[in-house]
Amino acid sequence: MELPVADQAREFLQAVLLGGLLGLIYDLLRGPRRVAPGLTGLLDLCFGAALWWALVWFMLVPGGGELRAYVLLGIVLGAALWFLTAGPPFLRLWVRALQT
Repeated sequence: MELPVADQAREFLQAVLLGGLLGLIYDLLRGPRRVAPGLTGLLDLCFGAALWWALVWFMLVPGGGELRAYVLLGIVLGAALWFLTAGPPFLRLWVRALQT
């Protein structure tokens, strides 16, 4: 099924937001990994489950049952924006808060 360009742009922007949210979730789990390295496997499993559920939800709800290539590109772009902008200062503050 072909989508109008406006719908594709909306879905792409939603994917960018999802990627940023997944970056935030990753950093929320990365803080405890630095404080307690023994939790690494469990926290990685939690992130993998969150990623899987996010992709399935995005494919079913906004994607109408299809996972398009530009959606994956949007998720990667959103995560990259998170990790290059707000992620580093957030992670420093988060690790410091967990250590106290």
